[in-house]
Formats: sequence, C-alpha cells, structure tokens
Amino acid sequence: MRVTSAPCALLLALICSVQLGDACLAIDKLLGNVVFDVSQDLLKEELAPYNPSPLTEESFLKIQQCFANVSVKERFAHSFVITKILQSPDCVDAS
Repeated sequence: MRVTSAPCALLLALICSVQLGDACLAIDKLLGNVVFDVSQDLLKEELAPYNPSPLTEESFLKIQQCFANVSVKERFAHSFVITKILQSPDCVDAS
C-alpha cells in the first residue's frame, strides 16, 4: 500500500487539482491510458481501488476534466514528473 507525506501529496495535488483519494496513486499509468484512449470502463476499474469510497460518475468526470485540455506531449511530461515524485523519498511503500 502506498502512503504519502504532505510534500508528496501537495506536489501531486498541484499537478492535478483533483482529490484522488490515495495521493500516491500511480497516475503515470492513468496518464498513459488516457493518452492511448483506453475505455472509460477500464479507467474506472483501475481507479476504483485507489478511491476510499466507490468511484462515482462525478469523481470520474473530474479526473477526466483534469486531463481534457492537456496535450499528449504534456501528458508524457507530467507522467515523467509524477514518476519522479513517486520514486522520491517523500513517497514510500508501506508493506
């Protein structure tokens, strides 16, 4: 299970101003799926485990809107930045 420190959570929140529940969600995977137009059902399925409550249509739409105006190039750039954040000492695995 991923746990996050405040700096890690803040960085992720700044990149995408949507509360995703688990702040250290592997968002780079989500970005990759959005880039390659994976079906909404599959995205919902992948996001569901990271949400503390069931993923609602409204929260899913907020997540989609977060990426709606971002170019493919920017998505990959964000993916790289987020991966670096997830690998930083601020984000740790609690196993």
